[in-house]
Amino acid sequence: MEINGVGYPAIIVKSIDESVEFYRKLGATVLYGEPNRDDPESVQLLLNLGADNFLMLIDRQSTRLNS
Repeated sequence: MEINGVGYPAIIVKSIDESVEFYRKLGATVLYGEPNRDDPESVQLLLNLGADNFLMLIDRQSTRLNS
Protein backbone atom coordinates (compact mmCIF):
# COMPACT_ATOMS: atom_id res chain seq x y z
CA MET A 1 0.00 0.00 0.00
CA GLU A 2 1.25 3.47 -0.88
CA ILE A 3 -0.13 6.86 0.13
CA ASN A 4 0.06 9.40 -2.69
CA GLY A 5 -1.47 12.37 -0.91
CA VAL A 6 -4.32 13.58 1.24
CA GLY A 7 -7.66 14.76 -0.16
CA TYR A 8 -7.87 17.68 2.23
CA PRO A 9 -7.56 18.27 5.96
CA ALA A 10 -10.52 19.58 7.93
CA ILE A 11 -10.01 21.88 10.89
CA ILE A 12 -12.44 23.33 13.42
CA VAL A 13 -11.98 27.09 13.74
CA LYS A 14 -13.06 29.62 16.35
CA SER A 15 -14.19 32.16 13.74
CA ILE A 16 -14.83 31.08 10.17
CA ASP A 17 -14.93 34.70 8.98
CA GLU A 18 -11.51 35.49 10.45
CA SER A 19 -10.12 32.22 9.13
CA VAL A 20 -11.43 32.85 5.61
CA GLU A 21 -9.96 36.36 5.69
CA PHE A 22 -6.58 34.94 6.75
CA TYR A 23 -6.52 32.29 4.00
CA ARG A 24 -7.72 34.76 1.37
CA LYS A 25 -4.72 36.94 2.18
CA LEU A 26 -2.62 33.88 1.32
CA GLY A 27 -4.41 33.49 -2.02
CA ALA A 28 -7.10 30.94 -1.13
CA THR A 29 -10.59 31.04 -2.61
CA VAL A 30 -13.84 29.68 -1.18
CA LEU A 31 -15.19 26.89 -3.40
CA TYR A 32 -18.42 26.27 -1.51
CA GLY A 33 -20.11 26.30 1.86
CA GLU A 34 -22.81 24.11 3.33
CA PRO A 35 -24.17 22.84 6.62
CA ASN A 36 -21.81 20.29 8.12
CA ARG A 37 -23.10 16.83 7.19
CA ASP A 38 -22.12 15.46 10.61
CA ASP A 39 -23.51 18.40 12.63
CA PRO A 40 -26.21 20.51 10.92
CA GLU A 41 -25.76 23.28 13.51
CA SER A 42 -22.27 23.95 12.16
CA VAL A 43 -21.03 25.20 8.80
CA GLN A 44 -18.23 23.92 6.61
CA LEU A 45 -16.41 25.75 3.82
CA LEU A 46 -14.04 24.19 1.33
CA LEU A 47 -11.13 26.43 0.33
CA ASN A 48 -8.93 26.06 -2.73
CA LEU A 49 -5.36 26.80 -1.68
CA GLY A 50 -4.00 26.35 -5.21
CA ALA A 51 -1.92 23.62 -6.84
CA ASP A 52 -4.61 20.99 -6.11
CA ASN A 53 -4.50 21.71 -2.36
CA PHE A 54 -7.72 22.15 -0.40
CA LEU A 55 -8.72 22.89 3.18
CA MET A 56 -12.07 22.36 4.92
CA LEU A 57 -12.94 24.89 7.65
CA ILE A 58 -15.62 23.94 10.17
CA ASP A 59 -17.23 26.48 12.51
CA ARG A 60 -19.85 25.48 15.07
CA GLN A 61 -20.75 29.12 15.80
CA SER A 62 -21.41 30.40 12.27
CA THR A 63 -24.47 30.58 10.03
CA ARG A 64 -22.37 31.73 7.07
CA LEU A 65 -22.61 29.44 4.07
CA ASN A 66 -20.91 31.14 1.13
CA SER A 67 -19.17 34.32 0.06
